[in-house]
Amino acid sequence: MSGLLEQTIKCIEPVSAEYRVQAQKRCREQAKPAGSLGMIEAIGIQLAAIRRSMDIHLRRRAVVTCAGDHGVVAEGVSQFPQEVTPKMVYNFVNGGASINALARACDTEVYVADLGVNHDFESELPIFHVKVARGTANMTQGPAMTRDQAVQAVEAGIRIVDELCADDEKGALDI
Repeated sequence: MSGLLEQTIKCIEPVSAEYRVQAQKRCREQAKPAGSLGMIEAIGIQLAAIRRSMDIHLRRRAVVTCAGDHGVVAEGVSQFPQEVTPKMVYNFVNGGASINALARACDTEVYVADLGVNHDFESELPIFHVKVARGTANMTQGPAMTRDQAVQAVEAGIRIVDELCADDEKGALDI
């Protein structure tokens, strides 16, 4: 296993059972029917357990949209042709995609990463240029990607999150 991925895995701690129980108790004590908030309640409980805190107000939020093409498109299984992928990346960057609308509603920053688009973006485009390959291979003909490519993609994600969390100008992300 690669160095960065291995180091990151070693740093991952289990969620806190103590805070999960505290959050569940708090939810039961609220003046509402049990479980009436559905997934929102479950997410709140999970966040308390992850952050080891009952104060889970998220001050700075971000979503990273990772873009890439998949080789299985050759089998006719995709709703859109590969030529749409770069157009979507530009749409994300310009704030015109659904993820941008959702993010605006939640006061959340949107970042885009090119992990495998079969297109060469200009270097000045404000995205993370971390291309692993120009799309994956066709998984009906063999593996979509090599193990090394998979590790490279995961490590690119780790580096992106590290960079966003270390952004002194904007302040730390709440994760």
